[in-house]
Amino acid sequence: MPRLLANDVTGTDLRPIQSVDELDPLDIIGKRTTPGAFMANLYSTFGKPRWYLEETSLASSGTIPDTITVRDYLTMIGNIARYGPDPGYFIDYALSGIPLYFGALDMGMRYAPNLRAALDLLVKYADSRPGYHSHRILEGDGLTTLELVPMTNLGAGRSIILEMPLLVHHVLAVHCAGEPVPDAVVELRHGPPRYEKRLRSALGCELRFNARRDAITFPTSLCRRPSVAYDPDLWRAALLRCHEESENRKGPEGLSRIRAIVVKMMAENGSPPCLREVADRLGLSGRTLIRRLKAEGQTFQALTDDLLREKCILMLADPNLTIARISEELGYSDASGFHRSFRRWFNSTPDEYRRKLRSAA
Repeated sequence: MPRLLANDVTGTDLRPIQSVDELDPLDIIGKRTTPGAFMANLYSTFGKPRWYLEETSLASSGTIPDTITVRDYLTMIGNIARYGPDPGYFIDYALSGIPLYFGALDMGMRYAPNLRAALDLLVKYADSRPGYHSHRILEGDGLTTLELVPMTNLGAGRSIILEMPLLVHHVLAVHCAGEPVPDAVVELRHGPPRYEKRLRSALGCELRFNARRDAITFPTSLCRRPSVAYDPDLWRAALLRCHEESENRKGPEGLSRIRAIVVKMMAENGSPPCLREVADRLGLSGRTLIRRLKAEGQTFQALTDDLLREKCILMLADPNLTIARISEELGYSDASGFHRSFRRWFNSTPDEYRRKLRSAA
């Protein structure tokens, strides 16, 4: 049986799939927002029909601003599914490579060392983009599955909202492999839409409707194969930016703010900053910074250790980086210092840890 990889779930308490569609969207989504540019473009493409904004907060104005609520986004997608002349519009967008996530996350997924690294990045950072479904990875029997778990009632647009990311992930797999991926399997809990034939043609792999989950499955060997599109510089830049964006979303105060500053300075300098440098960036004295960290149950050394450890794990997953290069990227002046830190973090050597990562694959 496939096993759920605990470290691939981002901490959300996942509800049983059978019950999430009964949830009230207002209970889960609240006032969360998402960019409105794409929906505004579709609005114009369809000729700005009245039905497009029906039952949204934008109906009276007849315009779509740069930022919209997720509630309005889901309603508009539902309106397209019910009234639109082309509810399968998203197929052409996905096949043309238009990004679904944008920014650092999209860049990281496109230029990851392999498909599994791209999916891991998705699981770690995409659940708040914009947050109406969660992601989890299951692995076993030579297969790797990315499952979408709806966190609210997706309404009339359910089919589009779930088919679109699964098609995008299949396109990503083709991008990484540099060739068609017919061995993938897409599962959807709903029945066939009216554009079923078109969707099957776009996927070029097995497509199952009325399934027990919403998911896409790949051979694990494909997920571990080096990506033909891998760019180490863009990959590492995307990792740091994703982490920084995640920290900034947690709020401007307290430990998350301090962590965000340290991550930013690590990206700028290539090595961890000292306490005085961080304090200066925050406009604090060194003693005040120490007191604030203590109030959060943290020390500056432990904080930088955590960030270095996270960065180290991600870099070890890159087969093209030598241990010496990783040591240098982390800011160590000599290999012995890096090995001492690594032993303290993981109770093993870097080579031993990398072998464990490979054997786990």
